[in-house]
Amino acid sequence: MNKQWHNLPRITAVLLLLSALFGSIYLYQDAPARADTIGNVTIRTGQTNHLVLNGNQFNCPNADGDARTLTCSVLLEDKKLEMKLTTTQGTGSTITKCETRFGGQAVTCRGTYSMRYRGPIVVVEETLGISEARYQELRQLHWRDQLPESTWLHATLIFVILLALNVGILLWQVLSDQAMKPKWRTAVTLLGSLGVFWFLRLSSTIMLLFQGWID
Repeated sequence: MNKQWHNLPRITAVLLLLSALFGSIYLYQDAPARADTIGNVTIRTGQTNHLVLNGNQFNCPNADGDARTLTCSVLLEDKKLEMKLTTTQGTGSTITKCETRFGGQAVTCRGTYSMRYRGPIVVVEETLGISEARYQELRQLHWRDQLPESTWLHATLIFVILLALNVGILLWQVLSDQAMKPKWRTAVTLLGSLGVFWFLRLSSTIMLLFQGWID
């Protein structure tokens, strides 16, 4: 019997941990919006201030049902920002119409895309009566408060990939008579993790460029 089979308990433990992590990510993505108040907002300054709102901040009760019309709301400066978004095919499609009210008053908005797990992305094209000083305060929120939820998913995914590569290397050791030196195993794991991570980041950037979200 191959002497490397003594690694089997370790491999089993890692596989169980991977299954738990993937299950957690699935549940995390499938969970409804949890934020009632905007915790992160991207502000483009110019002649007017444009707010780019992350869909994970919204409360969209029907967002998971592939509805053609999404009704969403969120609190901003203690006032409710209500949105009615018309999409081509529900979540994961193009937003063709955006109707928004802030504190009961109609405001101009623009939405281009709605993703199943991230929700709609909406640009509010008015100042909403918020002062320039307050906009600056919003822009200077702590970086942890401005990170979108998908960023944490990317960080979790790096860890999952790292574990998956280790599982692959351990299986290779089990099925062969050779053992990879620790330094080479570490190098393969780190390079593989970084490569997949940057591929995902590049794919996201290209998608955003095509959608016009990056100037």
